[in-house]
Amino acid sequence: MSNRVQQQKRHTARYAVVISAMLRAFMLPPSTPHYKQPPHDLFGQVPVTDDDIAAWVAAVSPRWLAPERSFRSYVAHYAVADKVRRAKIDGTFYAITAHPRHAWHARLALAAIV
Repeated sequence: MSNRVQQQKRHTARYAVVISAMLRAFMLPPSTPHYKQPPHDLFGQVPVTDDDIAAWVAAVSPRWLAPERSFRSYVAHYAVADKVRRAKIDGTFYAITAHPRHAWHARLALAAIV
């Protein structure tokens, strides 16, 4: 093979590696470290979405996910939005929500029924 053909093959291989890495990065779920959002938005505020709150409650206290009335009460009385905001500033939000706890109370309810 000529020198030019070898250069083209190497060039194509490099681009293939870069493109495959980009595709993998875009296909990862939002909870992975590749998609960590900066804690502050353009206005200097820390954005807290409903999804962030739901992920926090699922990770920290899954017992309060259902019914919806319990969820809303838990979020309001335990200042979950403030806790999420503080965790984002500290950089611990993604670590906490990455490993949700299991709902241990479900086992107790099943044991009482059976």
